[in-house]
Amino acid sequence: SKILKTNLDQLAIPLLERVICHLETLHLRFLPWQQWQQLYDPISIYRSAIEPHQKENSNPGTVDVIIDAARDCLAWLVVNKKISAAYWTDRLITSKAPILRRLSVYTVTIRKDLSAEKKIEWLLKDCRIHDLKAWHEVSHLWHEVFQLVKQAYPKTSLEQRKIFLAAVKDYRCPYEDESEKEKWEECHHLTWFYWLHDAAPSCIETKQALDTAKSMYPESHPLNSLDLLPYTTNMIIPSQQSPWTTEQLLERPAAEWLPELLKFSDSVSRLSDNKLISYTRSELKNSIKEAAKQNFNWSINLANELAKKNYWDVDLWYALIRAWGEIKMNLDETRHREILCQLQVNKLYSKHYHIIAMVLHDLVDDGGPSYVYNLLSITNKIAADLWNILDQDDSWLLQEILPISPNCLAEYWIRALALTRKKQNAAPEVISNIFQNFSTIVEDKTLAGQFGRSVLARNLAFILTVDEKWIKEELLPFFTTSNNDEFKFVWNGFLSREQVDPRVADLLKEPSIKAVKRIQNIWADDRINNFISYYTKMIFYYAEDPINTWILMLLNNSNGAIRRQFASKIAICLKYLNDDQQKECWKRWLRQYWEDRLKGVPLSLDVSETKEMLEWLLHLTAVFSEAVDLAIEMRPVSLKTGEFISNLKKRKIADNHPETIAKLLIYLGEENFHSPEFDMAKELKELVDTLVQNNVLRPEIKKQLKELAAEQGWTEVS
Repeated sequence: SKILKTNLDQLAIPLLERVICHLETLHLRFLPWQQWQQLYDPISIYRSAIEPHQKENSNPGTVDVIIDAARDCLAWLVVNKKISAAYWTDRLITSKAPILRRLSVYTVTIRKDLSAEKKIEWLLKDCRIHDLKAWHEVSHLWHEVFQLVKQAYPKTSLEQRKIFLAAVKDYRCPYEDESEKEKWEECHHLTWFYWLHDAAPSCIETKQALDTAKSMYPESHPLNSLDLLPYTTNMIIPSQQSPWTTEQLLERPAAEWLPELLKFSDSVSRLSDNKLISYTRSELKNSIKEAAKQNFNWSINLANELAKKNYWDVDLWYALIRAWGEIKMNLDETRHREILCQLQVNKLYSKHYHIIAMVLHDLVDDGGPSYVYNLLSITNKIAADLWNILDQDDSWLLQEILPISPNCLAEYWIRALALTRKKQNAAPEVISNIFQNFSTIVEDKTLAGQFGRSVLARNLAFILTVDEKWIKEELLPFFTTSNNDEFKFVWNGFLSREQVDPRVADLLKEPSIKAVKRIQNIWADDRINNFISYYTKMIFYYAEDPINTWILMLLNNSNGAIRRQFASKIAICLKYLNDDQQKECWKRWLRQYWEDRLKGVPLSLDVSETKEMLEWLLHLTAVFSEAVDLAIEMRPVSLKTGEFISNLKKRKIADNHPETIAKLLIYLGEENFHSPEFDMAKELKELVDTLVQNNVLRPEIKKQLKELAAEQGWTEVS
C-alpha cells in the first residue's frame, strides 16, 4: 500500500509477472496431493471476491496480499496500458489455477475498451462457462462471472441476449446417469435464468425464458444465490462421500471389488433436495483404509490381487499402506511380516515411496512393537532400496514433497540404531549396516541428501555416543563447508534440537566460532535466533575464553537485532543459575563484558540492548549491588511497561538491597515514570513508600527518592 501501489507506473508489469508466477506455483504445488480433483483450488475457495469487498474479505490471509497485488496491477493496466491488459486477460483465462481465471474475468469486467457485447461474447467463447463437463466444478468463477453478467448483460442488444439465452438452454450435462443428468440440466438452466432476470429485470425475452423453465421444471429449484462466492453459507460446497461405505466394502471379497475400485473417479455428483453430494476418490480411499484396518485379511487379499494384476501405481496402495501403518500396535509379528512381504516389491517404490517411508518410520517410533527388532533386517533393506530410488530432480516439486521421504528414512535409521543399541545381544553387523546407510546419506549430493544430513545433525548427540570417529570424519565437515546450502541444512538440523553436552560442545567449538561470520548472510531470522540461543549456552558453559574469542567474534559479525537477541539469551541463561553459579559467571566474564560495553569496546550499547540487559538484574541477585552499579551507568531508556518493577517486587529484592533498589529506581525514573505509557504507577509508589519509611537509606539517596515521589505528585510519601 505504501510503496508498491504508489509506484505502479514503474512496477505494475514486473510485479504482476512475479505474483502471477507465485500463484501458479502455489496451485502446482497442490496438484500432486489432489490428483483426482485437479480443478479444486484451496486458494480460490477461501477467497470470496476478487474486488475489494468490506464484508467478505474482512479477514484476509497471507495469500490475499498476493491476490490483491495482482488485482491492483491489472486494474492499473486497464487504465494505462490497454494492450497489456488484453494480453493478461487472454493469458490468465487459460490457466489451470481457478484464482487466475477469476482474475481474468474480473479484468474483463473493469475494462473500458470492451463493449458490453464484446464482454458477453468473450464470456461465451473464451471463458466457456457452459462447456465444462460438470458445472459445479467452475463454482470458483461464479462471483466474478455474475458481476460481469450483471454489468454487461442489460446493456447488450436483443440479439446478443438471445444468443446467451440459447447457450444456457443448449447446456447438456455429461453424466451417464440419466436421472442425475436431468437434475443437473434443470438446475443449471433455472439458476442461469434467475441470474439473468435479476441482471435485466425489464428484458421480456429473459423473463419468458425463466417462466418457461419454471413451468418445465416445477419440482426443481435454482442453487443458492451466487451474488457472492464466499467462504460462507452462499458457497455451494459439495458434501463429499465415498461411493461405498466401509461396511459395504467388507460384505464382498476384496478381489471382487477391484474392477469397480479402479474404475471409479471423481466428478460423480448428485443433486438431492437441492443439496450437492460429491462422491470422491479421496473419500473412497478413506473407506478402503478403514476396511483394511477392520479386516486385515481383506486388506492382504486386495494387495495380492493388485500385485497379481501388476497394478503397482494405483492409489489403492496408498490406502492399504496407510491402514497398515495405523494398526501397527494391534498386529503380531507374523502379520507384520506379511505386510513387509508386500512392501518388498521394488515396483511399488516409484509411486508410493513417501507413504512406505512414513510407515517404516512409524514402525520404529516410540520403540515400536515388542518384536520390532526381529524385523529390522527386512525394514533396513526396504529403507535402503527406497533411498536409492528417490527422485533426483532439484525442482520445486522435490523441495515440496521429497522431504517427507528422506526425513522419514533418516529418522527411521536413527530409531533403528537406538533399538539395536538397547538389544543386549544385537548383532554388530546390524549397527554396521545402519552406519553404511548414514554414509550413503552423507555422500548423496542431491537435495535428498541435504535433508537427510539435516536429520543426522539433529541427532548428533546420540550418534556421537555410538561412533565418534564416524561423526568427526563424515558429518562434522559439513558444519564448516563453504557450500552455503550444505552449511544451512546441517546447522538447521542441529539447531532444531539444540542438545548440547560436553562431548558435543567440544566437537563444535571451532565450527561454532566460524559459523558466526555467516549468520547474517545466509540464515533466516528464526534460525539466527536459534543459533544465538545455542551460542550463548556455549559461552556460559563451555567457552574457555568467552570475551576475546566467542563474544568478540559475535559482536564483530552482528547487527543491532542480533546483539539484542544475544542480550536477551544471556538473561534466559542467567535465570537458571544458582547463587554460586552467578558469582562464578560474573567473575569469569560477565562483569568484564558489561564494563567493556560501557566503554564502547568493541561497540557501544544501543537502546534495545540496554533494555534487555536491565532484565539481567532480576537474575543476578547474588551480585545485585555490583550489577546495579554498572546498570545505572547505561544511558536511561524507556521500558514502556512496568513489568520490570513488578518483577522486582515479586522477587522481594528490595528486602535485601534497599539502597541499591533506590538507586535503580532513581535511574529508571529519568525516562519512565513521567511517561503516560508507564502502567505500574501504583506498584512503584508502594515500593518507594516502603523504601522511604524503612529509614535505611543514606540521606542523599532518600532525598533523591523523595524528589522522585514529589514529581509524581505522591504527597503521601514523606
